Amino acid sequence: MQGELGDRVRDAYALAAAVHAGQARKSGEPYILHPLAVAELLFDCGADQDVVCAALLHDVLEEGDAPSVADEIHARFGDHVLYLVHAVSKDDRIIDKAEQHHAYLEQIAHALQIDLFVFFIKMADLIHNMSTIAGLSPSQKERWVRELKYDYLPLFSDFYHRIPSHYRETYHHLLDAVQSVIDVDDRASSAAT
Repeated sequence: MQGELGDRVRDAYALAAAVHAGQARKSGEPYILHPLAVAELLFDCGADQDVVCAALLHDVLEEGDAPSVADEIHARFGDHVLYLVHAVSKDDRIIDKAEQHHAYLEQIAHALQIDLFVFFIKMADLIHNMSTIAGLSPSQKERWVRELKYDYLPLFSDFYHRIPSHYRETYHHLLDAVQSVIDVDDRASSAAT
């Protein structure tokens, strides 16, 4: 990704690294590796700079001071990147996790009707999250796989008819990646029983 990056993408990485400084994922890895992996996956699929910037920033509203970070995203990257980041950010004001998840699915479904790039960012996010769930407890793993199979995949399948033909190869590439993660988890679950 290094050689072809523009200044905006470098700036997005710097902002994400600043917001996620000192944060770690459950695996113990520095948190910034997650948005970087999501951005790289989308870059490899041919995403434009707005999408790569939004991928780098996709968790900053949940992990940082949301109002000030949102203002900074708007000032530095514009309306489109801010919209994409908002579209894939959960509303932390909702305390109940089940209610928050339900509201989030509705938010994603609505955002998919407005901007197809929300789909690509969310798919790449799920792919990387699912590829790193080994460090989670069995109940957390089960919840992640259940949400992926029964919440996200049906939502994305319903969305397929809205994807322009020139993006369908990317859609299938991402869907295949998600399915391979599910298949690996299913094989691991079968072997454990």
